[in-house]
Amino acid sequence: MSSKNMDSLVNDFLNKIAEIKQEYNNNNNNAVTDKLLILTKKYRDYAFVGDYLLNLAEEYITNGDYKTGISIIRIVNEYFNYVNNTTLLNLRMAEYYIENNERDKGIEYLIKLCSSVINYE
Repeated sequence: MSSKNMDSLVNDFLNKIAEIKQEYNNNNNNAVTDKLLILTKKYRDYAFVGDYLLNLAEEYITNGDYKTGISIIRIVNEYFNYVNNTTLLNLRMAEYYIENNERDKGIEYLIKLCSSVINYE
């Protein structure tokens, strides 16, 4: 893919994310996760998308919207085989499962978390 085409693709993706975020900010509804899921399916083959969505999810969580943030993290976990920040992904997935009384699944993610950091011992 040429650099110009990639720039266009990135701009298209970022514009759609901005539209979704704006709609969320205006309406404060949870349709954001449905729209992000559709966007994810369209752009899932591009390396930057999973990491961008993971950062977006953390932004929602940090700003107090845990439900939307964790929904986005679950989308990233399901649709992307690789993200750069596996530490954040595994930490949030472990937290989610433990808080929802799925301890065994939470422990699996804690083990993944430990294996993804350098000095986990």
